[in-house]
Amino acid sequence: MFDVINATHQKIAHGGEKKTFREAQNIWANVTQEACHLFLTFCKECYKKRARKLPKSLVVKPLFCILSPLKSKRAEVASKLLEIFFTFSCSGILQSDNGRVFSNAIIAELKTYWPELKLVTCTPRVKVWLSA
Repeated sequence: MFDVINATHQKIAHGGEKKTFREAQNIWANVTQEACHLFLTFCKECYKKRARKLPKSLVVKPLFCILSPLKSKRAEVASKLLEIFFTFSCSGILQSDNGRVFSNAIIAELKTYWPELKLVTCTPRVKVWLSA
């Protein structure tokens, strides 16, 4: 019986349980829907096509927030940034709202810790102003 179901299932190109059952019934009258269901649960091709449902608790895109208490504005920022870089990886963009002087001081401090650091400067392409 399983040879008939297999041949039918291959003929309809892994079409599905109901389609396989109807086609197998045309060839052999004793084929049951339960037998087709059992056969299709072990079909490797159908298993590959079947959608895999992710558990709802799984986070696909993790977001991290790292908080560090700083005693001074300049001295510890570079060392904390390096800790973050060593933990995750170096980011492509460093954004600061503390002004250019502060940012340049931090980058200079980073260069003392990390001599291979290369800096590419450019102006922001788009400035977005939000009105409250």
